[in-house]
Amino acid sequence: MKFYRLFLIAFCTVFSCCMVLLTLPFPIRIKGIKLGSWMGHYMAKLTLFILRVKYEVTGLENLKNHRGLLFPNHLSHADAVLMMGVFPIRFMSNDEVKKIPFLGWLAWGVDTIMVDRSKLKSRAEAQRITLEALKNNPYPAIAVFPEGKIGNEDKMIPFKLGAFKMSQDAGVAYLPIVIHYKPLHYIRWYSDTETMMQSIMRFASYGGKTMTTVQILAPVHTTAETDIRLQMKQTWEEMQEVVGSYSGV
Repeated sequence: MKFYRLFLIAFCTVFSCCMVLLTLPFPIRIKGIKLGSWMGHYMAKLTLFILRVKYEVTGLENLKNHRGLLFPNHLSHADAVLMMGVFPIRFMSNDEVKKIPFLGWLAWGVDTIMVDRSKLKSRAEAQRITLEALKNNPYPAIAVFPEGKIGNEDKMIPFKLGAFKMSQDAGVAYLPIVIHYKPLHYIRWYSDTETMMQSIMRFASYGGKTMTTVQILAPVHTTAETDIRLQMKQTWEEMQEVVGSYSGV
């Protein structure tokens, strides 16, 4: 079972990458979204189906109509695939992803913004690029994980201010999104103590279904006069209340 699921994960990654890259020569947009992102969306849905990751989404209309930023909590390496399976969106991600064969190419094919979080200059550049992307075309929305790294199941890591400043500086709203997996252990990436490959191997060893909920909350608007630190705190509390409802905290 383990090697069978590893084969499925590898196949889905390579096949998705190839399908997305094949669309790049065609500058076609459907409903305002590039063809490659739509292909990535359907490949993500196929991947989730093959790997028996079932998901239920509430508030989907908020996402479909949203122009701006998305702020999901971060639990797993699968979060990006899950979000892409829900709707074709863009991402900001750690630049280590681009070094991973096929996965890095796939991220590039769907306009992922890469940032080296270890370097202040790179973070500032990533924010500048993201702001420029938002001002030029705020749709589809760009997902930024405000925790900055893989968080906890029952209590989120305090948010980074930079994501909220981007929303304020660009003059766009953001959507808080809460992701919950059951069971979480097999699909979680314990990034402080294991590599991504070790995490994938553990998921491959699990033969059961993973039930997932994606709760998309109401959009939050910012202005130049907004107390952004207070709004960040309030957003964390709103999302943590939902996280706590799943974990019983």
